[in-house]
Amino acid sequence: MEAVVIVLRATKPAEHKNKILFVNAVGEYARISAQSFSAHRAPAKDPARLPGVPGSARVYSRGHPGRHCRARLHLGHPSLRQSSRNWQYRECGYRSWPSRGTHCVATRRRPDRCCLRRTPRYPHPGGEQMTFTIDKSTWKIHTFDQIAVNVNDRIDVPAESGLERYVGLEHLTPGELRISRWVDPTEAKAQKLHFLPGDVIFGRRRAYQRKVAQADFEGLCSAHALVLRAKPDVCIEEFLPHFIASDSFMERAIGISVGSTSPTVNWKDLRHQEFLLPTIEEQHRIADLLWQFEQTLESLSEAEQIVSNSRETAFESLIRELDVPLVDLRQLLSYSTVGVVVKPASLYTDSQDGVPALRGTDIRPGVIDTSQCVRFDREKEKDVSKSRLQLDDVVVVRSGRPGDAARISEEM
Repeated sequence: MEAVVIVLRATKPAEHKNKILFVNAVGEYARISAQSFSAHRAPAKDPARLPGVPGSARVYSRGHPGRHCRARLHLGHPSLRQSSRNWQYRECGYRSWPSRGTHCVATRRRPDRCCLRRTPRYPHPGGEQMTFTIDKSTWKIHTFDQIAVNVNDRIDVPAESGLERYVGLEHLTPGELRISRWVDPTEAKAQKLHFLPGDVIFGRRRAYQRKVAQADFEGLCSAHALVLRAKPDVCIEEFLPHFIASDSFMERAIGISVGSTSPTVNWKDLRHQEFLLPTIEEQHRIADLLWQFEQTLESLSEAEQIVSNSRETAFESLIRELDVPLVDLRQLLSYSTVGVVVKPASLYTDSQDGVPALRGTDIRPGVIDTSQCVRFDREKEKDVSKSRLQLDDVVVVRSGRPGDAARISEEM
């Protein structure tokens, strides 16, 4: 569970005495199924692993209330040492953490007299440093139905829609804001939702999976999603997907979800939620920067795929050169089975004592991501014991991303 941790050091260097280091980790964890996980997809068990983020750390001097200490700290963990190099202090005329309202919590003074703001220094292609600051003094609170429209254009017979793409929740990848997978609408059954380019698809069922993406084509999507269209007078189209994917929105969506086995976000509850939103001009600036990050991540992902394909090609070429005989796969296996097929959601529990269970979305080629594992009730899990995993088992995805496989390691 998230908590406040106070570390007392009896032997502090002289230059550090009478000074307090405040670390704000409020944005560093995510609540998922009654559990807390690091927002950086690693279990939040080691406080030393806290990455450096904007506004995450600040030093106050007890001897000089209202003035921030600029002493150079020795931060023991590498991630924190890196953080201290990547951020710089500068004077600020507006409140920032840990201020609340009109006064600073730490000093009880007006923000324009006591607060400093840390300014990120983003690398520039030319090698220079680029600063990016955010002033929330002009931000306004809006209800969500003022920010976006819930598009409820339903298609009863997908095969007769005349559209070429159907996007199910299984085609949305957590953390990716673009849609890269889909199937033909003829494969879709029952009623579906119609979306247009620029609309944002938000997986409202099990929102903790954080499935959000913006469409750049017209198509159909699952009825277990919300199709959201930005209201341009309050929120621009380019900013909306980043806002939906933000911790502030996701934590609220998870909090208002209803249901136990398949918690779902209802529009009637979401529409009344209030959020702080920047001005249109600020949204353009933030969206431009975030989409540059997204493009960089996509380029890295493409490069990773090229390397993976090259490795597979080299492996196949090596096999051919060795002229080894082909054998039936069953000759190489001592045992094979399938995962839980019949209503796996009926086994879910919010208890941390539950048995961790992998889903297809948790598996990537050679890698298993356990940060968003669901858990099975221990009593109910006994009925599906044939699907238990053991050391060195190989799990292979059958649907969604068929063929992705990874080994169960000792760490797991």
